[in-house]
Parts: sequence; structure tokens; C-alpha cells
Amino acid sequence: MVLDSAASTMDVAKEMVGLDQVSLVGPHCSEPGGVLALHQTNGRGQRARAWYSAPGESLCVTYFVPLSDELNRDAGKIGILAGAAVASALNGLIGSHPVGGACEASASAAPFATKIGLKWPNDLVLAGKKLGGILVEIVANRGKGPIASVTSMALIGVGVNVGLQPFPQDLAAASTSLAIEGMRIESILVLADAIRCSLDRCIDNFTRAGFAATMALWRQYDTTAGRRFRTETVTGPAVGVAVGVDSEGGLMLRTDDGTLLTVLSASTTSEM
Repeated sequence: MVLDSAASTMDVAKEMVGLDQVSLVGPHCSEPGGVLALHQTNGRGQRARAWYSAPGESLCVTYFVPLSDELNRDAGKIGILAGAAVASALNGLIGSHPVGGACEASASAAPFATKIGLKWPNDLVLAGKKLGGILVEIVANRGKGPIASVTSMALIGVGVNVGLQPFPQDLAAASTSLAIEGMRIESILVLADAIRCSLDRCIDNFTRAGFAATMALWRQYDTTAGRRFRTETVTGPAVGVAVGVDSEGGLMLRTDDGTLLTVLSASTTSEM
């Protein structure tokens, strides 16, 4: 579904699930469909942070992903899968590697050069600045249509800065776009479809090869190590430098007192 304007594609997608109006792609509902808005007025990211979106300047889309038994058991890892899929699609469109092979990486695959990277857990980065973000929410599915047997649905929201319009002053130093960095795409619709196809391939690869293959692909885009993060723990706040991301998708943080801490919750963690 393509809308001229929406307050939030995530909220529209939630409403569609509740009203049994989910639209999927493909005769067997094997591929995610979605809701795309050419202008989003009240988008949000992690911790309900506002997502800036000028009309026609950004990709604002939420994809429906029915959760198979395998995905449902590992729902907490869908953010990693989504990040790998989106980074693969973006780099494929700008020529880093063929899109068709984006989800065939294995733990032994040789790393390839990338221009667009990932920062744990959900940021897309380019030229040291934020290019976009990914938000995953899991909702119950009570529909009666072709996916009636699916008990839950992942809503994968993706925002990518695309156009040349300058950012507001408070965002300009930390944000960039494809066009600002000299990267052109045919259209926002082409970008949305490339991500949809990449999500479908990554879901299939997860089902066939397990999370290790997904994690191996995600690592090829990872720019997390060396960044400083602040997180909340049961004993209070902790600050440290990221060592990397472990095999289960958790952030490994070397705190300022020397402790190696594994962080699983993105909602209580932020870069400094």
C-alpha cells in the first residue's frame, strides 16, 4: 500500500493487522508486503524518538512479516535480520555487490567493501553520519485471511534519508542522505521494493541456515566497535566502549571500570 501521507507507517500497519487488512506479496504469502508513505508526519524510532521526514525526501515504510515457527522462537533477533537485509539492499543498489546474492553469506564468506554500514542495534550509517534507522515491533495476528494460521507478525519499520534537502540545524551535523553523499537511486519505490526482496531472501536464509548465517552477513556491515555507549543495568547506569556484537546479537561493552558487559536491550542503551 502506498499513501501520499501518513502520521506513521508503523501505526497504519498496526491498524491494518487489527482490522485483518494485511496485504502480502506473492501467491503463497511468502514475501513481506508493506505500507509506504511518501510523507510521514509523526514517525518514530527507538525509545519513541521522533524521526524527521521532509516530504518526498525519505523512504518511510513498514513491512509485514508473518512469523514462522523458526522466526517466532527467535523474535528478538529479527532486528539483526532486518538490519542485514536493509544494508544489503542499499549497498546492492549503489553497486557494492549484486543484490541477488545479498543473503547467501556464510560465516566463511570473504568480507566485501561496503559504503553503508550498521551500528548496533538499528542505525544505518554513511560517511560517519546517520542515514536511517530500523524499528521492529511484534504484534498478535488474529486475521482470518491466508495467514490465519500465523499467530504473530513482525512489523519492520524502515526510514532512509534519500534526498538533497538540508536537515534542520539540530540534525545536520549527525545526519546525511544518499543524495548528499552523491548516491542516486531510481526512485523511493524502487528502494522500497529492493528492501522487500532482500527481507524475503534473508528470511528464507534464516529458515534454511539459521541465525549464524544472518549474523555473518550483519557483521560485514558492522561499524559498532569503538563507539561509546551508555546503558542501564540492574545496578544503575554503565558507560563504556563497544568491543563488538556477539553471536546472539548482543552488544559487548567494555565498561569504564573494565567489566565486559553484554547488552541485550536496545531500549535502555544509546550511543554517547
